[in-house]
Amino acid sequence: LTQDKGMTTTDPGEAFAKELAMERAREIFILVDSTKIGKAGLARAGELDQVDVLISDEGMDEKFAQALGKKGTTVIRVHTDAHGKNL
Repeated sequence: LTQDKGMTTTDPGEAFAKELAMERAREIFILVDSTKIGKAGLARAGELDQVDVLISDEGMDEKFAQALGKKGTTVIRVHTDAHGKNL
């Protein structure tokens, strides 16, 4: 998930299926681990402007979250304890 490449994956078949699902969806929610943000896979799976709500953990980069917010995406950060469990 990167600002310039959007959503990506390593599997072209999975990317195609995700793009089809997003074309048909009224709202798009994605859940992404903050360690995946800023890293791109081989196959594009969608544009960030398609995303209505992005849910991630507190490790998400603040500038990235602000950039998404400016584009109209709602950003939700889930806080975890020291063992990675949701609070």
